[in-house]
Amino acid sequence: MVGILKKLFYSLFIVPPLLMSSQTSEMFEFNKMLFIYLISVIVFGLWCIHYIVRRPQLYLPKIVLIPLVIFVISMIASTFQSIDPHTSLFGYYGRWNGGLISIISFIVLFFVFIQVFTKEHVHTLLKISLVASAIVMLWGFLAKFGLDLSCLVFVRELSNTCWTAQFQPSIRMFSTLGQPNWLGSYLAIHFFIALYYFLNSYPLLKDHESTLDKMRHVLSKFHLLKESHPFGRHLFYVVYLIFNFLAIYFTKSRSSLLAVGLMLLVGGIVVVTSRIAKTQRSWVRLTAIVILFSAVMLLVNARTFSLDEKLPENLEITDSFEIRKIVWSGAVDLGKKYPFLGTGPETFAYSYFFTKPVEHNNTSEWDFVYNKAHNEYLNYLATTGYIGLLGYMAFLGSAGIIFISYAKKYHADEQVIFMLALGYGTILITNFFGFSTSTIQLFLFLIPAMVVVFNQKEPVDIEIEDIHNSTLQSKLIIVGIIVSSVLCVSYLQRYHKADRLFKQAKDQIYQDEYQKAVLLLTRAIKLKYEHVYEDQLSSSLAHLAFISSFGEDGRTRSLNLLKLSNDANAHTLRKIPKNIQYWKTRAKNHYLYFQVTRDVADLERSVESMQHVISLAPNDVQSYYMLGLFYSVLAQETGEDSYKAKAIESTQTSLKLRPCYIDAKELLDRSL
Repeated sequence: MVGILKKLFYSLFIVPPLLMSSQTSEMFEFNKMLFIYLISVIVFGLWCIHYIVRRPQLYLPKIVLIPLVIFVISMIASTFQSIDPHTSLFGYYGRWNGGLISIISFIVLFFVFIQVFTKEHVHTLLKISLVASAIVMLWGFLAKFGLDLSCLVFVRELSNTCWTAQFQPSIRMFSTLGQPNWLGSYLAIHFFIALYYFLNSYPLLKDHESTLDKMRHVLSKFHLLKESHPFGRHLFYVVYLIFNFLAIYFTKSRSSLLAVGLMLLVGGIVVVTSRIAKTQRSWVRLTAIVILFSAVMLLVNARTFSLDEKLPENLEITDSFEIRKIVWSGAVDLGKKYPFLGTGPETFAYSYFFTKPVEHNNTSEWDFVYNKAHNEYLNYLATTGYIGLLGYMAFLGSAGIIFISYAKKYHADEQVIFMLALGYGTILITNFFGFSTSTIQLFLFLIPAMVVVFNQKEPVDIEIEDIHNSTLQSKLIIVGIIVSSVLCVSYLQRYHKADRLFKQAKDQIYQDEYQKAVLLLTRAIKLKYEHVYEDQLSSSLAHLAFISSFGEDGRTRSLNLLKLSNDANAHTLRKIPKNIQYWKTRAKNHYLYFQVTRDVADLERSVESMQHVISLAPNDVQSYYMLGLFYSVLAQETGEDSYKAKAIESTQTSLKLRPCYIDAKELLDRSL
């Protein structure tokens, strides 16, 4: 059983980085996260059965157990009071990682990992992960130079022209991870894993026990590379490190390059200060690292750290870091507004509108939906409050204590712990400028677990119970575990199928095939309820009703479709009353209803919906424009000047928030 569990963990470091599908609504994260869920369910089920049958001694280090318990309790509490409990449970639809279920899955993996793994297995796992990352790099390099295997798999064309304008692998490499920053974060971790094995495989270093000595010795003996010393055993790592850094550069991910550079400097500080007296060493290191990070943050804030990007000359693109600072400001304000438990895990895409700064409206990404705060720590502050942030920081703090204490306690493993700590540091840095994806979250939870098991030996079974001689209670529990696991796997299968149907429905909507879209969305909702599906269903039914009204005897059918559309939207809003996107759907729907019924009351409901949106999101430019548009239509239909005045007022407000808003200027000209 333990052997199977280890192989399942190995699969977590092979499959998710490479897994993607063009048949799902989101190609990358959805498939990776569902695979992690699948392995988590199987791992937990097998471990429970193993525990019942073998009674192994549990290993529960308090140094990390207590922070994890605090963290998960804070997440549960935040989920209960969330503005959208469904999203807080399953994660934002489009990212998935970060919801309560995903956090519990990673904690389950952490717990089982420290029960079944030993130091030797950790090294096997790290080497497997290096090989997987090498495949990811190769995939990315081929795409960079016009031979994208993804295009070959999805459209049977060996080129890199199958991607939309948002994905251009020849400009910024992203490989199978989905986005350049995600690939950069993933490779930054592996840079230090490979660096450990490079230093450990150097033939001149066999008599040097510590990584610090090895690094000093490599520098002092570097001229021997020109001589006839054997390099076969570490040639792979030399080549890997070169191509790893080159791949990170090709992602043009500033945060990833910064993370690697900073961690190399931190490692250098530790190496250089290792000869200082122990009484002064800690303070010298701490002072040097604080000065280093302060200097780097000043440089970053001054925007002296940049990479050239090929951008269309006719576009005014706001610097991404400038936009991030605006989003961070909104996240801080959101944390102040909901200080204790936030708005709920993974609800940032909806709640950011509550405190969206006015400055965001004058950037090139003014109309983007930000599903994350692009700073993991501020994201936790905004969505789980100070309690959730403290729980998260407690877990990260316990990881830091583990690295330091275990490196001192187990001197023979100081080398790998030191490099794993540097790799872990890259996660903390890239998360500061971005957010964790499913693959990165796996490393965030399991790297500390790897260090924890360095003092572990093969698990010792306290009692071996023959399954045939087990008590009836044990047999019933085992049957219950098997049935529960099968049901969970079946649920994941239905979830995956529902998402594929959702993707097909969106394709049909794009082609204005609303009848087909309605059928597909109805099937998807029966398999797995998602309010995202229901919102699309409501909108599709409204469009279908409008189209049907032009047919012979179409009025009765249109009215039935309108009722179904309105019922679907009302059900969604009852569940998530603070989601402005669904209120906007209601406003648009009632405008379509008006086209069928010619009842001015429908236009008034559109106005009411947009007024409610503005009460939730006072700085949302599009909302004022839409309100002005509906007032303008009301003025035309009723002839009342009061509606015309309100249309002008709302449109002018949208132009105050965004002076270059062309649509609003045109509407204002028509209104005047």
